[in-house]
Amino acid sequence: MLACLGITMGIAFASNLFTFYVFYEFLTFGTYPLVIHKQTETSFEAGKKYLFYSLFGAALILLGIIAVFWNSNTLVFNPGGILKQNLISLTVGRMIFLVFFFGFGVKAAVFPLHSWLPSAMTAPTPVSALFHAVAVVKSGVFAIFRLMYFVFSPELVKTMGLQLPVLWIASLTIILSSLFAVYQQNIKKRLAYSTISQLSYIVLGFAFFSPDGIKGALLHMINHALLKITLFFCVGNIILRTGLNEVNELNGIGKKMPITATCFTLASIGLVGVPPTNGFVSKWFLSMGSLEAGETVYIIVLMISALLTAAYLLPICIRSFFFQESDKIKHQKNLEPSAKMLVPVIILAGLSLYLGFYYSIPMVLIEKTVEILLKL
Repeated sequence: MLACLGITMGIAFASNLFTFYVFYEFLTFGTYPLVIHKQTETSFEAGKKYLFYSLFGAALILLGIIAVFWNSNTLVFNPGGILKQNLISLTVGRMIFLVFFFGFGVKAAVFPLHSWLPSAMTAPTPVSALFHAVAVVKSGVFAIFRLMYFVFSPELVKTMGLQLPVLWIASLTIILSSLFAVYQQNIKKRLAYSTISQLSYIVLGFAFFSPDGIKGALLHMINHALLKITLFFCVGNIILRTGLNEVNELNGIGKKMPITATCFTLASIGLVGVPPTNGFVSKWFLSMGSLEAGETVYIIVLMISALLTAAYLLPICIRSFFFQESDKIKHQKNLEPSAKMLVPVIILAGLSLYLGFYYSIPMVLIEKTVEILLKL
């Protein structure tokens, strides 16, 4: 896990496509042992699936890198884009963009390249948190950000008529994955489909090419990380102490694990986007970004997704506190884990609430980034 965090830092600080690609693929092989950690038949199958999807994406990315170098003679990231409109035809530019988008779309889990992520939930819960909040999927959406703003430029993407397809794919991913989450009974898989949906919020914000849209996308990268780590850590506590994995088994768990269930509830309402949590702030900026871009229809997409998020998370919270305890936990005493497992969850849940009130703290750096990107 430490190696994966180091590799992720390499992805963040890479100044050119080649270095970015090297670290991006190191991440695949660094995380593979974590997926198969339990060494069961299911985990090995999940590992194979993860490698297949990731290597398919890697092949597309490498093809795109060769095409970029062939047409520009450089791979160094440039805020105005490596590729220039006067040096490349629309057809070639569209092909390069799509090759990159679907290559990076594997780790960003856009439809139809998403199915490896729910399968990878066979990994231990801390690994799930790493996958969903910090390293793998966030590297995918960060790569799409690099693609649209540093390899291409917003103007070039619009000229090539690629903005609308990206918005459509992101919207489709948001709605469909939210619907799939509603019908998942395994709690980790429900959170996995939730991640797929939330990632495309970020892609949607980047594709608006508006100041508030970019601010919302970058802020949601941070906010979603805090919220999703909290949710996975809470689920990890529940699984460790009770062995329960199914949603319909969690009746009354809040009476036996009140701190864990309270933190889960706080993170859930944050992911829905209820004020004053940090999730509300980033979704507000995304909505404003949609208005700035003149793409008001996508506010409806965000609202539908918020309702669906409530539909798959809040019933768990209601079951936890207001339903009679299930037979599996009814006669057990307080099931809360030790302070070593509770304190991190409390801190994360508290940070989610704190950044809802004081969102200006991360926004200072985000605003500087947006200013450079759009040259405001």
